[in-house]
Amino acid sequence: MNKKSPKIEFVNHASFLLEYSEVTLIVDPWLTGNAFNNGWNLLIPTPEKYLSFDKITHIWFSHEHPDHFSPADLKRIPADRRSKITVLFQKTMDRKVANFCNKLGFAVKELPPNIPVELGHDFSIICAPFTEGDSWCYIQAGSLSILNVNDCILKTEVDCKLIQNNVNQVDILFTQFGYANWVGNPDEAHLRKQASAEKLDRIGIQSAVFNPTFICPFASMVYFSHEENQYMNDAQNTIKDAYIYIHNNTKSKPLILFPGDSVQWPIAHFNEEDFNKHSLSRYGLVYEGIADLPLNKTNPVQMPKLLEHSVEYGKKLAEKNPKALRLLNRIGPKIFLEDMQKSVVFLGTKGIKSSSAPKEDCDIVMSSDSLDYVFCFEWGGDTLNVNARFRSTKNGDMYRWRLISHISSLNNRGIPYVWTLPSFINRLYHYLSKLFHAS
Repeated sequence: MNKKSPKIEFVNHASFLLEYSEVTLIVDPWLTGNAFNNGWNLLIPTPEKYLSFDKITHIWFSHEHPDHFSPADLKRIPADRRSKITVLFQKTMDRKVANFCNKLGFAVKELPPNIPVELGHDFSIICAPFTEGDSWCYIQAGSLSILNVNDCILKTEVDCKLIQNNVNQVDILFTQFGYANWVGNPDEAHLRKQASAEKLDRIGIQSAVFNPTFICPFASMVYFSHEENQYMNDAQNTIKDAYIYIHNNTKSKPLILFPGDSVQWPIAHFNEEDFNKHSLSRYGLVYEGIADLPLNKTNPVQMPKLLEHSVEYGKKLAEKNPKALRLLNRIGPKIFLEDMQKSVVFLGTKGIKSSSAPKEDCDIVMSSDSLDYVFCFEWGGDTLNVNARFRSTKNGDMYRWRLISHISSLNNRGIPYVWTLPSFINRLYHYLSKLFHAS
């Protein structure tokens, strides 16, 4: 098939499809179900036509988070289709994603950082890792150049220039527009308003550095969908907020696409207001009904199972971080289990034991199934931070909990924890921030 001009289709959330020449590339296809341990759901159902992966030749994943890399959706692809699809992923130390996709029957191409890889005639991709396991990509298809920074934390000109040095002209910038992690307790809406404003300011910085002709805000078409985190939706940016910001604060043109919308490149006779009006109207109806969307519920985990999993978790941490064994056994974060109205303390290789600490003196509050998820998966601490299914406390020390989950997160990427001077600086910063916030 000879496609004479590039065609972009918005699939959902952080996923779009690009057709040109003999290549049909889809990026970050999370299409069905929830993510982050029942913490997120898609705002809008994915159009049925994308679920079969018909005609797809390549899939690019930015990183391992389940709203970008969805094992369930990959497993739904018919086996005879998988062998015809090449998965593209950054080179990593652990090769988990590459190995997983290989076992499912996909061809896999690991992308060397900052080096163009040809996917077809006049169709190439550059990918490079960024922070915390994320990566960005720069796609050139015929006359079209796309920069997809998805969840990369680009909040300064310096951050952006790390990427700019490896890309040329940017016709369309795809970038996130909403906060995607825990931002305060239910009574701290002011923090979420600040986070939303900062997210939009990042778009302004990215526009100034990359100078894209169009900006397509995406990767935020979700809602916090659990009974424990639904309050997080109270100050989230809407797509209209992103549209207004881009229109008023950048030289770029906003490009608003609803799932299933497509554009042919180059976009002829583009009138910003007319082009985006229909999509904005459809999104408006979705946001109006967000309070009525279904919520996931807590599934309690009983203490014997929690204890068993906590011991396994502690032993695994010790095995992968022998130099930090003393720290792991002594740091002792206290957790208040909201659904059980019970306090526990994590004692490293000994697992958890009951604690007499009152709720306000614990370091963190969560439900038993959230704690169990952390114990069962090395990425569980990262998941908890994203899904916001926890609370901070008045007198607790969140650092104790975050250090444990940080060590596990490093292990998930194949990196052992080593205490360094930055560790001490982070600890000092935590206390100073807490003191400043308290004042």
